[in-house]
Amino acid sequence: MAVSLYVISLKEPGSAERVITENVSSHGARIITKQRCQPGQQQQVTPLSGEFQLEARVIYCQPLPHKGFRVGLEFRERPVNWGNVFE
Repeated sequence: MAVSLYVISLKEPGSAERVITENVSSHGARIITKQRCQPGQQQQVTPLSGEFQLEARVIYCQPLPHKGFRVGLEFRERPVNWGNVFE
């Protein structure tokens, strides 16, 4: 499922970026971003609807062949029911 999200580095609060997920699960997501991330870095994830915010931890960051990075995020607070995000 592709979901549009805002991702903000908790280390740099003014760094909001709109991203698209490659996949999601109740415990995490893989996103495509322009920003290099470090494993262990904390991120804030918010759906475009703004109805909730989650803290996530970067698990991995892989460079893409052209521009950008593939980043694995783990949700730390609670599982997410992505079906409810769009209802």
